[in-house]
Amino acid sequence: MRAITGLGVVGLMVGAAGSSPTLSAQSSGATRQVTARLDTIRMARVAAQSRTAAGDHRAAATQYGRVIATIGLIPGSFRDEGILADAYFGRASAWLQLRRGSTDGDSAVVAIANVLRDYDAAIAIDSARFLGAAHNNAGLLLRDAGNHREALSRFLAAGRTEHPARGAFLMNAAGEYAALRQPDSAAATYRAALRADSTLAGAREGLLRAFAARPAADSLLRLASAWSSDPRHSPQVADAMYEALSSARWRRGGAVNATVADSCLILLALNFATQQLGPPDIASSHVSRLQGIAKAEPSTAAGVDELLAAYATNPAASARVLGAELPARSWWNASGARRSAWSTVLGSIGRWYDTRDDDQTALKYYEASLGMPWSGSQLPRWSDIDFIFPLAVLYAQPANMAADSQRLDRMIDGVFGGKMNAYELQDLPRIRRFHTALGAFFASRGVWQRGARGAIFQLENMREMTRRINAENRSEPPLHDAPELLSQLREGYCRTGATARVTALEREIEAEYRRLGRPQPPAAPCASAPGR
Repeated sequence: MRAITGLGVVGLMVGAAGSSPTLSAQSSGATRQVTARLDTIRMARVAAQSRTAAGDHRAAATQYGRVIATIGLIPGSFRDEGILADAYFGRASAWLQLRRGSTDGDSAVVAIANVLRDYDAAIAIDSARFLGAAHNNAGLLLRDAGNHREALSRFLAAGRTEHPARGAFLMNAAGEYAALRQPDSAAATYRAALRADSTLAGAREGLLRAFAARPAADSLLRLASAWSSDPRHSPQVADAMYEALSSARWRRGGAVNATVADSCLILLALNFATQQLGPPDIASSHVSRLQGIAKAEPSTAAGVDELLAAYATNPAASARVLGAELPARSWWNASGARRSAWSTVLGSIGRWYDTRDDDQTALKYYEASLGMPWSGSQLPRWSDIDFIFPLAVLYAQPANMAADSQRLDRMIDGVFGGKMNAYELQDLPRIRRFHTALGAFFASRGVWQRGARGAIFQLENMREMTRRINAENRSEPPLHDAPELLSQLREGYCRTGATARVTALEREIEAEYRRLGRPQPPAAPCASAPGR
């Protein structure tokens, strides 16, 4: 973490100079001297700030030293203690930057004790402004010197303040607990850092490392599962899975517990999908790491081999994992969790090809993801429903319809069969995903009515499932329907004359875009929407 320097400076208080009723004519010489020194302070502060901005920390430290020395020559009634505190903090921070950028043999670098003394002086004079930042920067200095216990004390002191960067201070403290091999304390402090600032990627990565260091498989996997679906956090999760699979700390009798190894590889593969990685990404950044975990943990070797085949650009290599059914002895065919993850991975590769207009390759991956052709004409329960819509869109293209005009109908029939099965099991999340996929597909074709085979029916039921799931899981973060799909439902209401429902839905669409922090595309008024 970089040292904190930009904390603001209080204004220079010079109004008393030359105006105090206690100053007599005989003291005018002293007044002029004070005024000259105040001018010196002004100029030195401007120069220090300019040198800091230019990265000339040695010159900045010299100018801050001039401020400190000159303030010491001014009578107490003319001093601004805030400026003195700022100068001590500024000089200490300049010295800190010098130390961090120096070579070991640089004799001109100031001693650690002098830097700490200036930070403590800033705290003593103006703790309201400098308590958090000065302790944090002192901690950075001590950490750089390998003094982890004193660094920890400083970071914890900084973390007890209400400074806006409190989360970062706690993250630094957690790192010192980790350096001192206290993973439980590290984990607790990383959690505190995330409560203070949930955007800290370093705290998430550190928390995963802390659980890997304990080792605490349940905690690690639970946390990794919660974070793996978010592209902002999935790279840290992937790194943690690599570490867990290759670290000797996890070994019992020469191997990682087989269940833990399974879960780690599954989560690693799912993170590839979350990051929307394609074959070139795997080839450039992951092949050697995957081969490394296969060697370190033999129970994953077959799974790694098949994963690499799926991401291969050579059709001969990928063909063996793109069949209608995985080989019975396939690693990814051995459990429901593996098959479900495999479906997501293959579908994500299909989407990668789809976005690059390689429709035929995308078709192969989407079909393999959904286990097609289906036994019993029904979508398998392990299939990732998110890939129904893009496959249906490809099937509906004129060239593909000409090749097999019944293929799309067979697929939609199978999807309805899978939805019926989900209703029988009252699997509400899966039911919602079916309605979402079908609603998006029918809306893309402008099919608004016709009951269950229309967008309005499906999207309304999607919304109903969202409400039911949220009502039954009030302790969990609520689900939200995508504003793009709500906009499709609005269009359906407009086109079918159900305008009474539009106003309330428009407010919801606007609120959802606002929640996401995204601009809302303009929409035509219902009255001007063309009929269909």
